[in-house]
Amino acid sequence: MAFDGLFLSYLIKELNDSILNHRLEKIVQIDESTFVFSFYYAKNRKFLQLNLSPSNFGLFLRTRNFESKESNQFLLLLKKNLEGSILKGITQYKTDRVAIFTFAGSDLLEGLVEKQLVIELMGRHSNFLLLKENMIVDCYTKMVSEEGRHLIPKAEFEFFPSDQIPFWDFDLKNISTPKDIYKTFMGLSPLVADYLFSNPIKLVDIVVKPTYDFSTGKYYLFDLFPESNQKQTFASLSELLEFVNLPKETTGDKHLLFIEQMLKKTVKKHEALMLDLQKSTNNLEARDMADLIYQSGLSLDAKCSSIVVFGTTITLDVNYTLNENAQQMYEKYKRSKRAVLQIETQIEETRRLLDQLHDLKLYGSLSTSKNDIDDLEQDLIPLGYKTSQVKPKAKVRKAKPNIKQINLDNAIIFIGKNHLQNAYLTHEVALRTDYFFHVKNAPGSHVVLRCSELTEKLLRLSAMFAAYYSSYRHSGSIPVDYTLVKNVRKIPGLPHYQVRYSNYQTIYIDINPQSLAKYTSL
Repeated sequence: MAFDGLFLSYLIKELNDSILNHRLEKIVQIDESTFVFSFYYAKNRKFLQLNLSPSNFGLFLRTRNFESKESNQFLLLLKKNLEGSILKGITQYKTDRVAIFTFAGSDLLEGLVEKQLVIELMGRHSNFLLLKENMIVDCYTKMVSEEGRHLIPKAEFEFFPSDQIPFWDFDLKNISTPKDIYKTFMGLSPLVADYLFSNPIKLVDIVVKPTYDFSTGKYYLFDLFPESNQKQTFASLSELLEFVNLPKETTGDKHLLFIEQMLKKTVKKHEALMLDLQKSTNNLEARDMADLIYQSGLSLDAKCSSIVVFGTTITLDVNYTLNENAQQMYEKYKRSKRAVLQIETQIEETRRLLDQLHDLKLYGSLSTSKNDIDDLEQDLIPLGYKTSQVKPKAKVRKAKPNIKQINLDNAIIFIGKNHLQNAYLTHEVALRTDYFFHVKNAPGSHVVLRCSELTEKLLRLSAMFAAYYSSYRHSGSIPVDYTLVKNVRKIPGLPHYQVRYSNYQTIYIDINPQSLAKYTSL
């Protein structure tokens, strides 16, 4: 989790630009710790999601609403006090993870009344409170403390006490470790503290570039992750947070959790293999050292701790003769040469697995039906996923993968949303005269277009579906390759969902969700 005070400060700027002076139309509660606020202005609705879960706290604008699944006294009180009010401002308390929403509404007796919704995003201490004239009307979590704050109705509200310095006064004076940064300055997480310690920059100079790092599963408001990691950028912080907070009822959480665990384990294995490769590669120099011993002209029966040959110092084991040292070096070289070949093979296999897991993570986010999730599970079982499904009897024929099919007046578009569906679509469903679409050099769905004539409209629509069902779905001007299916080939020795294609062209496309929604539910 990288939702710190710095992240919140930029998110608040984004929210003020989006929903300031909007009317709070409706409040719903999705589950025990998730609320959605519906704002309305000029025939346009926007939905603000608030998460108070200890392991997944935050707030962001989401693209659609959810039906209310909860009803309780606290929710009814919020609705009574805030629905119909106008959002007049969103501010941050100092640089802490505390957002303050100020609402103005009319009261029959008091006239125009201002109330504040204070949202404290503090992990297991996350809370939000309704205030009027700094007195608590009610709060999500109530608490009475002999020494700390009283969080109960009719008590005077106080912010969390802290002796940390607001991060706008950030400098590295008297700072010796990254830990000193996040212990000294309010609102800076360990993630950004590590970055600032190695890359001293002014916080006011930060260029917002919301980034999700697939390699670590972390995200932040700008790209502070290693250049070699697979990453995705987003147009806004809310889009990034919505990507991170995929709806529980459609994602298959247990499958994504398994993929995340596999990713972390595989990344560590790849790092360890790279270290082993470097060590074994360095040991290949042993042959050169052995050659120099024989070229030295010294007695091979002599015993030395070191010798210098042609300006090169060779460290030896004094317990062995020069000849024995040289022979041991040759053996070391042979072992290292075999090890390098084995390690390089393992590295290639690990890289392929990483690519596969990144694909599966994307497909998990695209799985919006039980059939999609079932197909995804079949992809995961060979990787060690333990399914809870009852195995079918041997005589029962296995069902074909579920392919998304869009029927148009003069064409059909097929979409595969995981490895199983992609392989089935490309190698069994597709005809040689169909058109194949895939986002360029990134994880994505196989999209096949069947038509009598490739018109500009069909080309752009198929490319847009390929872009939408890919890891680039939140980007702009997305490159999509397309070619005839007859130009698509399986790669020998690799799973059938991995293909290569030739004689292709590339189109750059921007996604218009409204256009796609005319043909199918996304």
